[in-house]
Amino acid sequence: MKKLIAVAFAMVFVLITAAPAAVTPASHTEFEGFIHFCGGSPPDTVIVTPGGKTLHIRGGSNFNEWVTGNPLIDGPETNSPNVNFNPTSGTVHLDVTIYPDAAVGTWEIAQTLNFRGDGSFSSHGVGHGTGELHGMTIKFTTGDPVVTDNPCSDLPSAPLSGVIVSPAVNG
Repeated sequence: MKKLIAVAFAMVFVLITAAPAAVTPASHTEFEGFIHFCGGSPPDTVIVTPGGKTLHIRGGSNFNEWVTGNPLIDGPETNSPNVNFNPTSGTVHLDVTIYPDAAVGTWEIAQTLNFRGDGSFSSHGVGHGTGELHGMTIKFTTGDPVVTDNPCSDLPSAPLSGVIVSPAVNG
C-alpha cells in the first residue's frame, strides 16, 4: 500500500511540475479603431412611460462597420437594440454580431451603452468567437462619437479600443 501511495504521489508530482511547461499562456492582442455607424431599420415597439420620462424601444436593427486594422475584427456588424432612455440617463443593451472579413466565424457580443444627461455616452462589450474564432474572447470600450472618414454613411463614428484574448494552448 505504501508503494502504491508513493507511485501515485510521484505521478501527481510529475503532472504538477510538467504541466506549466507544456502550456502556452493565453495571448492578448490589443486593438484600436472605429465603429462606423451605417444605418438601421425602424424598431418593432416604441413605448413612452406615463409622464414621458422614459422611452423604451424594442426590435429593429442597426448595421455598422468595424475598422481596426486587425483582420480578426474588421468587417460588418449587425445589432439589435434594447433601449431604456430618459433625459438624464439611459441604457442601451445590444446583441451584436461582427462578421470579420478575414475569418470564417463571428463575434457574438453583449454590449451596453450608457448615456449621460449631457448627450455623451460610453460603452463596453464582451463577446465570444465562433468558427475559426472559437475559444477567443473580445473585450472593448467605446467613446463619444466623432466625425471621421466614415466609409458607409455621413454619420459619426465611435472610437474603440480593446483586446482579443486567445486561450492558453496545451503543448
